[in-house]
Amino acid sequence: MKTKLQVQFLEGRDVPSSFPPEPGAPYPLPHEAAIARAVEAEARAEARESRDGHIRNVINANPTWTQAKKDAITNAVLELAHAADNMAWSGSVGVFGDCNQWVDKYQQTNFKLIQKLEKLGLVKIDPVSWDNNNTVSQIIGVFTDPPGHAALRITLPDGTVFYLDDTNRGGRDHMFMQNEVPGYYVPGPFTMAPRNPWTLP
Repeated sequence: MKTKLQVQFLEGRDVPSSFPPEPGAPYPLPHEAAIARAVEAEARAEARESRDGHIRNVINANPTWTQAKKDAITNAVLELAHAADNMAWSGSVGVFGDCNQWVDKYQQTNFKLIQKLEKLGLVKIDPVSWDNNNTVSQIIGVFTDPPGHAALRITLPDGTVFYLDDTNRGGRDHMFMQNEVPGYYVPGPFTMAPRNPWTLP
């Protein structure tokens, strides 16, 4: 679901940051559109800076890894996250969004990066999908394919998991953690079981 960032202008009306605006919203003037884009870019940068700090904190909390290993794993996850930031994407986002296509494009675009990091033994990366096992989704599923979600799973050697997606659950920084996966998400039929922890080389 999109987060709507609204900017209050001097003339006293809100202008949504998404363009074109939501139905019924005032259409922004060119200078308003530029301001809204700048505000959205700043919010996106802040979210990604916060995400990068969270990645460092999670990895540095591991008591068994040397600092050198922590740094190597941190850099690997940051590389994957920044690749999501830099990948152009124009697909739709949401319950019926194009999340599967986003995952496919990410893997294709970053094939060499993924291959390199897995070969080093720093992370394991695989696509995952979920079906929405809630009442609304079950009703919708009678008439069409039931809604769900897809993401890229990044597993660390100690079993810690980060997810990257098209911003549907990850928001502006593309990333979410296992505790942010809703309880009504049921793993899809092609999703691999969680990876077992492994020893770093």
